[in-house]
Amino acid sequence: MVEKEKITIASDAPGESMFMLGNQAIARGAIEAGVQVFAAYPGTPSSEASETIIDLSKELGYYAEWSVNEKVAFEVAFGASTSGVRAMTAMKHVGLNVALDALNSANYMGAVGGLVVLVADDPGQWSSQNEQDSRFIAEQAYLPVLEPSSAQEAKDMTEHAFRLSEEFGQIFMLRSVTRISHARGDVKLGPINKDKPEGEFKTENRARFICMPAYSKKNRFIMIERLNRIKEAADELPYNSAKKVGGAKYGIIACGISYSYALEALRWLGLEDQVSVLKIGTPHPLPEKMVKDFLSSVPEVLVIEELEPFVENH
Repeated sequence: MVEKEKITIASDAPGESMFMLGNQAIARGAIEAGVQVFAAYPGTPSSEASETIIDLSKELGYYAEWSVNEKVAFEVAFGASTSGVRAMTAMKHVGLNVALDALNSANYMGAVGGLVVLVADDPGQWSSQNEQDSRFIAEQAYLPVLEPSSAQEAKDMTEHAFRLSEEFGQIFMLRSVTRISHARGDVKLGPINKDKPEGEFKTENRARFICMPAYSKKNRFIMIERLNRIKEAADELPYNSAKKVGGAKYGIIACGISYSYALEALRWLGLEDQVSVLKIGTPHPLPEKMVKDFLSSVPEVLVIEELEPFVENH
């Protein structure tokens, strides 16, 4: 075991805990997943995740770069994924606009090696020229979204996102917000995946990656089928859960950091044992069976989320 005072983000000390920034927790999740290629363009509130991963690249033996813009960063990561290695890119919400041209076409083709796109939204515009809810872009691009409620979950979701991406052959978005990225919490570390497979682009699958109408028309149906399979699995993912109170008159559906806000408010008001709560960690696609069951269990529901009524509308 590593002595606690010597634990760093790069420590292979599973079971130990470290007090860290949410963005550092995301970086740790990528490291635990065995990320091999990372590319990003800086933009607060996402920057510390990228800085951490890039700073540790030589020590831990993976490739990482600051790219000239978000589109290039995404394309570097996507190219790595098509060759079968785990890859990640990171940007803030307005940076996603820059990457969107490549992203929309790439998701028709899907992922081979796990591919995770970290997007940090900025509710309140603390360091941004606008507010933008990236979940709407994810829906339009057929991207499944994971949204953490704490630093611990940010680490766990990031690591899990690579495995989900490979399982379903789909690019996954990890949506953070400022109060996840820039808050701190205790994070229990997991083991670091040291498996580093050699990248190889398999030419027998090359038609899948030809971005021309004849191929893209077929890929679109395949992409929709992949998302439908993820939708069916959403009810079983550990990031969605319901706490039902017998006879409750009110229920709360809360997504991401808003779940933590809701629990805190219920504690302050002394209502923990009077209100049912449904936690949503996959706003797209929603765990529909779980949501329908919860809605049928209480007469009135309040939906809490940042920024826009995405979960509420769905």
